[in-house]
Amino acid sequence: MLIPVVSVATFAAVAPPAGADPDTGVPPMPVARAYQGPTPLDSPREVTRACALVGCRFDVDKEDNREYLTAVSSVGNAVINCTNSDILIDRTLALETSSTDNVGGEISGSTTAEGTIGTTGQITFDATKEVSTDSTKDQTSDQSHSQWGAQKNEGPTTEDVTKTGTKDSNHVGTKDTAKTGTMNNVVLGAKAAFQLAFKATFSHGWTAKQTETTRHQMTVKSGDIVVFGVQNAMVRVQGVLSADKKKMNVKDVTVDSPSTVNSSLLNAQSFTMPNKCLTLRPKGRAAHAGPVGAEPAEVAGLYEIAAPPPWVKPTSTVVVPALSRKVTTR
Repeated sequence: MLIPVVSVATFAAVAPPAGADPDTGVPPMPVARAYQGPTPLDSPREVTRACALVGCRFDVDKEDNREYLTAVSSVGNAVINCTNSDILIDRTLALETSSTDNVGGEISGSTTAEGTIGTTGQITFDATKEVSTDSTKDQTSDQSHSQWGAQKNEGPTTEDVTKTGTKDSNHVGTKDTAKTGTMNNVVLGAKAAFQLAFKATFSHGWTAKQTETTRHQMTVKSGDIVVFGVQNAMVRVQGVLSADKKKMNVKDVTVDSPSTVNSSLLNAQSFTMPNKCLTLRPKGRAAHAGPVGAEPAEVAGLYEIAAPPPWVKPTSTVVVPALSRKVTTR
């Protein structure tokens, strides 16, 4: 059974660490505070606009970064086994996770100003590679004077020799850099500055959006209802965005984005409710089970139903391991 793609563009705010939500342990995003010198500004947008014009840098606060899992959110319908035997179900989950920030989408959104590149001799092709070329031409000239004596076989006593020439040398190389500011005439916007600082801090690239496709198998016992839920693997990064030429900065910039280190989880909650089957027969929609890629086959006695109400406590909650996982980033 294929569970539809779940789009997770925002994350529920949770309590601060002092009274942290047990599901995530992550505080809500703080309010980003913008300044020009010591003077507060009305909006971080004033700083991000300056970034697009004069360039900016992002300084990561390493103490406030964390990997975490979001609270469980239900996905798809529940299934109930109305047979006298256990049934093995095979499901594929496509989970789409996006980034958010507290500066109006200037880092995570598609409308972010990326910056500009001027006509200089130094060009950056991405956040971490610097390409340089050097060309030199050397002119050489050697002069000497030789004079031959009466005995030629004894060699010259003096000789006039003039040698001229040119030597061209070209050097093309690449250099990985962890700079987080403006480089020559290359102006880094808010997003580019964040990407560069993220790479320099964590030694891998930042992902704004990704889709995890995972395959899972689980046995549903006779008379049981199973409800599936997901927990997104996320990373939170905080820091300060600065446009130094304008003496402007934004403090407490916070970005939540898909984790490139940990995997999201599929959870299964089981409820033992055998009497529920009596209300489904003879009607009810048969669920599908079977290997991924095969034609769906109806399994007699396995039905899709609405999940039990929140006040009904599950008899068990387990993490369903992924048999396979594919990640697509963009």
